[in-house]
Amino acid sequence: PLAQRLFTIIDEMRTPCALLRTSLDSSEVLQLADVLGPPTSASSRRTSTSWRTSAPSFPARLKDLARKHTFLIMEDRKFADIGSTVQHQYTHGVYSIQAWADLVTVHAFPGPAVLTALKQASLPDQGCVLVAEMSSAGSLGSKEYTEASVKMGEDVPDFVLGFVSQSRVSDKPNFVLMTPGVQMGTAGDALGQQYCSPSTAVGERGADVIIVGRGITKSEDPAAAAQEYQKAGYDAYMASVAT
Repeated sequence: PLAQRLFTIIDEMRTPCALLRTSLDSSEVLQLADVLGPPTSASSRRTSTSWRTSAPSFPARLKDLARKHTFLIMEDRKFADIGSTVQHQYTHGVYSIQAWADLVTVHAFPGPAVLTALKQASLPDQGCVLVAEMSSAGSLGSKEYTEASVKMGEDVPDFVLGFVSQSRVSDKPNFVLMTPGVQMGTAGDALGQQYCSPSTAVGERGADVIIVGRGITKSEDPAAAAQEYQKAGYDAYMASVAT
């Protein structure tokens, strides 16, 4: 259901673009979500760097904006611990992620129990995205690890929406592939990030959704930048489905 909902948003809103917001306080996140909601299909956040606990109304306000602008909320938490710890992090603590996120990101290396723990604590309309590949230079993720991660996710199709990846790691159409590190006009940063263009991410690497961060949030005109990425991503998406 979540995958169908996401693809419906992509088709109706003409955007395969997910916006990653990081290192921002809650008011900035909400402002960007309101301004940039229409050009994006998902809003990906990192609570550990962007949510100040002095804003308890933040989750409800973000959910209101998601309904208003028709996007999904993906918390880029990258859960990576034993099942009981992850379940507690998901349902309790400062952020109470389970109460407001449609999706969360998860590392596969703890094993299948991490998915079991999250699924047990989730509602039927919630899910996760497994990190199969990263965009950072020198990543230790091997081909064997990626394949094992994908197999682990494909074994739980009713909870795993898809994969964060840099290539078409799964050929099963019911899994969504999300490619981070998308930015136009630059190859990377000084801290190991490696960028690719929307056309490369979609056309060559098989992404269904492109994840854009600083290419939008650090732009002088974030709204115009979001529309530029929306068009570039959707044009590449339409070209890929036409072939």
